[in-house]
Parts: sequence; structure tokens; C-alpha cells
Amino acid sequence: MVRPSLRGRPHKVVRTPGGRHVVRRVKFQRGEGKCAWCHAELHGTPTLPRVEMKKLPKSSRRPERPYGGYLCPRCLRIGIFNAVVRGQSS
Repeated sequence: MVRPSLRGRPHKVVRTPGGRHVVRRVKFQRGEGKCAWCHAELHGTPTLPRVEMKKLPKSSRRPERPYGGYLCPRCLRIGIFNAVVRGQSS
């Protein structure tokens, strides 16, 4: 029996040289980062396992700008523009 902490992990069935079919647990692969507004892929963010991400410096994990790693540049530009326009009109 697989220990409870591994039951939710992805797995695949592999045929061994002896002809048996066994279940192998595979490492979870992180997907690419997504923009919170438009769900476009975020560039400049690596897709490494958590252990490897912790070893990177913070400046390598996300872009060094406001909302870096959360919004794509296009949505950030729209958001800043809307904030400035709303700020001037009120």
C-alpha cells in the first residue's frame, strides 16, 4: 500500500522486463505561471520543482517590477492606466 501522503500524486503504469505491470509514482511537474486577469503565460518565471525554486534567488523567481509574477505586462499596463485615470477624475 502506498503511504497516504503519496496517494494524490500522479502515477503511471509501467511494464517491467519480467512482464508484470506496476504503478510508478511520478514527480509532480509544475505548470507555467498564469496571469491572474487574462490567464496568459507569464514569461520570466521558471517552472522548476519547489525544492529547486527555493534555491534560486528571489530576483530569478519572478520579474522585478510591480505585480511581477502575478500580472502579465499587458494587464499591468491596463491596470496602471485605469488607476491613474480614476485617480485624476475623482
